Amino acid sequence: WAGIEGGDIPRPQCISTVGCVGGAAGQATGIKEARTRAGLTQAQLAHAAGTSQPTLSAYESGAKSPSVRTLDRIVRATGASLDVRLASP
Repeated sequence: WAGIEGGDIPRPQCISTVGCVGGAAGQATGIKEARTRAGLTQAQLAHAAGTSQPTLSAYESGAKSPSVRTLDRIVRATGASLDVRLASP
């Protein structure tokens, strides 16, 4: 989002139903729910998303936020839907 910071396009506040991008503290990511609905282990989803199991665990706990690219791979691997909501700061 560095290319649009300070412009007329607001930074996405949350990407739901799977996760939030941008480090929104305290918000549930939904990644674990999507993973369990898909019947995948953390290791399986991490492999499919091109990340590590510890990193995926951090996404699920909200300790880290995935990049948009990683979130897209998680969505594709779980068959979940992705909604982007833009909000004013």
